[in-house]
Amino acid sequence: PAIPNVFEENAEFQKLIEKSIDDGCAVKNYIVKNEFLENIDLSGLEFSKCVFENVRFVNCSFRKTDLVDVIFKGCDLSNINFSESTMNRAEFKGCKAVGIHLTSVTMNHILFSECQCNYMNLSHARLKNIDFDTVTMASSVFNETKLKQVEFEKCDLKQSEFLHTPLVDIDFCSSDISGIQVSVYDLKGVIVNVYQAAELAKLIGVRIRD
Repeated sequence: PAIPNVFEENAEFQKLIEKSIDDGCAVKNYIVKNEFLENIDLSGLEFSKCVFENVRFVNCSFRKTDLVDVIFKGCDLSNINFSESTMNRAEFKGCKAVGIHLTSVTMNHILFSECQCNYMNLSHARLKNIDFDTVTMASSVFNETKLKQVEFEKCDLKQSEFLHTPLVDIDFCSSDISGIQVSVYDLKGVIVNVYQAAELAKLIGVRIRD
């Protein structure tokens, strides 16, 4: 993300949001640290060149937001709704985001690094140039999701769903995909290691003997 060296820091966030809504302008060049934000509706707003660090969001909504050059670092985004949002050049680092709602989002050039994202929902999302690096995302949902240049590096994807989601060129070799649910016809072109291949073979009724 293209983050500036100078921010407006820790102004009263609620007043900033109200001003952005009234003026119809983006929240830009802003950093918020070590805050507890509750019951704030950010739906439809634009955030540009912003950093959220060690922020806990409770019952907040980012639905239909536009995020460009935004960093979330060490934040708690559990159960937060980002559905139908557009994200470009954003990073999520060391965040807790259990049950985060990312349905129908459009994401490009996004990094998730060392995050806890179990039960993440990315159904109907469009993902391009996404890097999931050491992310715990067991029991997540990728149903009818479009994946292009998406990388999973050392991720926990146990019991996740990839239904009606083509997996061509997706490399799961370094990740745990045990117990995943996947449409058999969507496995074409997927990249797995020999142990994962044996597990996936069971989906088409193949039994492998030692």
